[in-house]
Amino acid sequence: MTTNKILTATLDDIIFDGRNKEYGAYELRNSYDKRIGKALLATGILISLAIGVSAIAGSGKSMNPFTG
Repeated sequence: MTTNKILTATLDDIIFDGRNKEYGAYELRNSYDKRIGKALLATGILISLAIGVSAIAGSGKSMNPFTG
């Protein structure tokens, strides 16, 4: 890799210089931020949904006949 290309290249391009970029690791490293964002969004939605369902279920009338 030439000096001019190194200054504008990403870290992944520098690491994979002269290596096989076609077998998958290069693509996985390039799409890591996008995959982590999707995973965090999905986890946040699931946790919010669980808390919401729990809050709705807990706000109902008590079904215990001993508490009135």
